[in-house]
Amino acid sequence: AEAEDRDNRIGAIGATDATIESVIKPYADLENRQAGLTNQLSFYQHVSSDKQLREASNEADAKFRKYGIEAGLREDVYRAIHKVYEDNKNNATLDAETRRFLEKVNRQYERNGLSLPLEKREKIKELKQQLSTLSLKFSQNLSEETGFLLFTREQLEGLPDDVVASFEKVEEPEGPVKYK
Repeated sequence: AEAEDRDNRIGAIGATDATIESVIKPYADLENRQAGLTNQLSFYQHVSSDKQLREASNEADAKFRKYGIEAGLREDVYRAIHKVYEDNKNNATLDAETRRFLEKVNRQYERNGLSLPLEKREKIKELKQQLSTLSLKFSQNLSEETGFLLFTREQLEGLPDDVVASFEKVEEPEGPVKYK
């Protein structure tokens, strides 16, 4: 909700009022505050042993991605950001960090297709949504994977002993000890 409010405020700024202070600073401030939280919430899908927590984290990540796609295609926000970019791209007094962030955000919107005709933007949106869905599914499949490979001690030759000791040992009745 906070990100949507910020985008609504930025999108409502007229071309003559679009400045680093009115557009880029609020954009950067919210991005900085939310990045840590977003990363924390989506991290659990990769590391938690609790299936429900992994699923909840995956659902949260799906919502973040869906919003990110929608927000990244807002023409009104892009117009304000692009106006600030155009006004400041040759500004020698701009500090390097602000210049870099401004270039990055403007390029991000352009890569989302906002400098293209509407029909191409719609295709980009569709492809981004498909990619997001497939990425989440891949991540979920990877987290749920319980398969393993078995190796003999000889096949692990060259690995440090402490690494080999960390592997689970599987003893087969008719064969050597294997490591997984």
